[in-house]
Amino acid sequence: MKPTALLGAGLFLTIAGIGCSVIVSADVPEFSCDVRDPRVCPSGQVCDLTRGKCVVPSDAPSVDGTDADDPDADTPDVDQPADGSDLPHALGAQCRLDADCESSLCGTSNMLTTPIVADTGPICTKTCCTSKDCPSGFVCFGAGTGGNYCVPSSKAGRIPAASGGKLPGATCSGASDCRSGLCQAGKCVDTCCVPTDCTNNTVCQVATLAGPGPSHDVWMCAAVNAAATKDAGETCTNVENECRNNNCIGSKCRESCCSVATCESQGRTGGHCRYAESGSDRIKFCEYTTNGLADDAKCTQDTECQSDFCDPETKKCAWVCCRDSDCAGSKVCRPSGIGLPFLRCVSLR
Repeated sequence: MKPTALLGAGLFLTIAGIGCSVIVSADVPEFSCDVRDPRVCPSGQVCDLTRGKCVVPSDAPSVDGTDADDPDADTPDVDQPADGSDLPHALGAQCRLDADCESSLCGTSNMLTTPIVADTGPICTKTCCTSKDCPSGFVCFGAGTGGNYCVPSSKAGRIPAASGGKLPGATCSGASDCRSGLCQAGKCVDTCCVPTDCTNNTVCQVATLAGPGPSHDVWMCAAVNAAATKDAGETCTNVENECRNNNCIGSKCRESCCSVATCESQGRTGGHCRYAESGSDRIKFCEYTTNGLADDAKCTQDTECQSDFCDPETKKCAWVCCRDSDCAGSKVCRPSGIGLPFLRCVSLR
């Protein structure tokens, strides 16, 4: 496993403009859309991600998946809010738009992976670091897409403890002992953002999560490989498992992170958090230098920015993040609506 830094803007520039195109129609032109950015739709319209179409809010399909003016439409088998209340809905409910959700985040397959949403379509979710950040019945799922999200435990193929449950690193005899619903080698394992998320001699390390669906690499609290000897910050030679956190990038064992502050708290003064590739997945790690354009400066590629991240949606430099608490001021941590759903700090419009 040899994560590599993401350089340049080629990853993000495959979609021209800001994600909107005109479909020629015999009547009033319709606008197709595939991103969350409100600028892609005409004034007064929103993007219905499931239909790839700009619509006025009243024309968006109802949350049960049927058109409001079609009483004969079949209702698909989807998760619904338990109390049947109007919008916004709680975590796990089916959604069309971010505004449908109390969390202001509607998780699509691009964000949560296809296996998670295959039976219902997009669901309301929120960011997390470990499963204790999620309500009962939900676990923190590392999707390998740049962030972790709260999803119903059943969708993640897990059976966590009925109530409470042991935290990462605790001894376990089975999955149902653990808050995460994951027990490996006699220890509860779970996703993590920073080393302090892990306990009992487990380390926040790059590890492979087996399912559901194709396996992918995420930061996870797990027992250290006995052969690993290098701590974060030490020189490494990209040998598999040489680093205790299994993350050797640029000849250094690199720390997990969520922000400049989380890097500095691990001794990386002047450093910052950025994205890397781990196979086909994406993780965050501490970079040791901070040069370039400041936050919110206009940019065209990652290497121009102090953060090493040029937001493809806003065309501005932005800091990467794990949760809202990683962002300064009134900014929140949300996935990019263009390209891969990298989490970054943005202002809600």
